[in-house]
Amino acid sequence: MGVIARRSGGGPGVRLRLHWRHGEGGARRLDRRPPGHGGRPRGARVVLVAVVGNGTFGAVPGLDVTVTDAAGDRELARYESRDTTTETAFVAGELYRRQGGWKFRAVGQGYAGGATELAAAAVTLTKAAPSVSLTKQGATTGALHVNLNWQAPLDLDLGALYELADGTKGVVQALGNAFGDLHRPPWVHLDGDDRTGAVAAGENLTVNLDHTRDFRRVLVFVTLYEGAADFSGLHATVTMRTQHGAPVTFSLDECDVPSPVCALALLTQGPDGLVVHREARCLVPGRRSGPQRALDEAYGWGLRWTPGRK
Repeated sequence: MGVIARRSGGGPGVRLRLHWRHGEGGARRLDRRPPGHGGRPRGARVVLVAVVGNGTFGAVPGLDVTVTDAAGDRELARYESRDTTTETAFVAGELYRRQGGWKFRAVGQGYAGGATELAAAAVTLTKAAPSVSLTKQGATTGALHVNLNWQAPLDLDLGALYELADGTKGVVQALGNAFGDLHRPPWVHLDGDDRTGAVAAGENLTVNLDHTRDFRRVLVFVTLYEGAADFSGLHATVTMRTQHGAPVTFSLDECDVPSPVCALALLTQGPDGLVVHREARCLVPGRRSGPQRALDEAYGWGLRWTPGRK
């Protein structure tokens, strides 16, 4: 078994430890400092990837990842994996910079095709490569998960405009208690409304990919309901992930205009199924136009909007 620190940057002064049981009562451990000086690597992100050279992770009992301080004396975070089966490559977690500090996120994404499938799945949506087919990533069933997370005491809202194949249009959002439904139309569901940023899990939107042919298009967006005038300096992040494929992360700090609404990603039907297009488009509503109406006008949704409060 090997451990690879795949990095677009680094992490704090820490050690990353991968543990697993071996035989009767035995245990093994791989102990790594992220690349860089004194366990304090350069940049903003470290991804911990484990690969099995012979066998599968289903045969590796007691697999867990521990993050400790650089001396190895104090445990900072731990992730235990107990549901692996045929995977031969495994993204255990990542260290990333947020609000001037470092965080650990458990990922738990496995790949039966090993390092080859892992490398093929590591797709990042950028301005140069702004779209990816979910079919080509193997995400033709299951769910697309979207997470919005922030820590400032203010109210951000995750939502989605949808247009179904039968022409039905609408919105899924906390405003108006339009939380949607995952198991019947619109096949999109919002789990709740975090009004202060205090909920550790943030807000989560799920798209049912078992019904990809029922969608014509879906626009995932974030609005700022109250607590600030725009997204600057809020350090809010949105992460999109499917069962197969690498997570895609958006930072709302990227908005370069005083905007209270950002169109993140647009899902449309392509020749082979749903295609995800990176938008990362921050809009400035007009004097008589709210955030949702600004999205509608920019993307031609054609809904009727009325003022509302929570």
